[in-house]
Amino acid sequence: MDPPDNNPVDLFYVKEMRSMATFKILKIDNSKKAAIRTGKWKNPGAKLYDQLLNAASGKVPDGPDELEKAMKTGEYKQWPELLKEAYLVAPVENIKNSPYGVTPFSRSGCKYPHHVIRGDRLLVSIPGLRSAYICARNQGCFDSNPSKRPAYSRTLVTHLNRHCKELGLKPVWHHGEFYLMNEAAERIEQNFNSINLFLMERTGINLFEADDVFIEPWIPYSQRVHNESVIEGPADAPVLSSDFTKEVGAATPQALWEWMHDNIQYDHALADWKLKTAAELYMGKKGNCHDQSYFAAFILHSWGYSNWQLYFVEFSDSSEQGGNSHTLTYYKEGEQYYWFENAWE
Repeated sequence: MDPPDNNPVDLFYVKEMRSMATFKILKIDNSKKAAIRTGKWKNPGAKLYDQLLNAASGKVPDGPDELEKAMKTGEYKQWPELLKEAYLVAPVENIKNSPYGVTPFSRSGCKYPHHVIRGDRLLVSIPGLRSAYICARNQGCFDSNPSKRPAYSRTLVTHLNRHCKELGLKPVWHHGEFYLMNEAAERIEQNFNSINLFLMERTGINLFEADDVFIEPWIPYSQRVHNESVIEGPADAPVLSSDFTKEVGAATPQALWEWMHDNIQYDHALADWKLKTAAELYMGKKGNCHDQSYFAAFILHSWGYSNWQLYFVEFSDSSEQGGNSHTLTYYKEGEQYYWFENAWE
């Protein structure tokens, strides 16, 4: 029996040592090297939760004084800290874990798991982190209106950003898809920013703000001599009627991108390549960035959207010969300009 009126830390240490036989000592390892990078993520449900309720992290203290010191420095963590590490949301103040009762996972309030246990280590799962981020976004945690965000959003975002920094990743939404970009992918993005800056300095065209783009758009498709419901192509090629808009579902850039994302593949072929017409790309369901950009521009113009194409070619300092190239489409809606891209492979 514990002596009455004793120091709470002493009492806690005695109880802790009595239950140590049922505890598993885990090492929290959030390093880039240890992270789980592949595999399909499956929500662990109660399994992970139950394991963490019966686990601790760090070296077991030698006595009450050492316990108090180790808990203050974070060298020794108990189940509340493990839950807060393994879930983006873990209201441990409401969770009971004692001989008198244990809060079941279904009533724990723990959300967005993103860790797995491997042997004696608690590791970050990058697929799990991605899933947690998407779920959090779907729940409104990143809503532009702060009043619409859940109360725990700030803590959640801080936790997520910490992991991304530790892993060298950057969360990016790109045309409705979510990516955790690594440093190499981020350098590609920086290269595009550098190209935009170069064009702005040389031409005065600001593709960052796009408020001072003075390029004249093409003549709206409805004002041309073509039949508005037909996509032009070679004389012997099938034509695409206005039923295409019905196939897409709506005459909007977002609907067009979703249709292209689901139906158009990237074409890696280089030999004997020539630019495909819109009809040829539609019939073949395959095209490189130049083909797809032309197709997107053509359709957007037929729907009344002002848009342009931007062509890049790579040059090195030591050679005047061009290297990799890319074409993209950008369009204007209201007072905003948007980059339309389905072929950045």
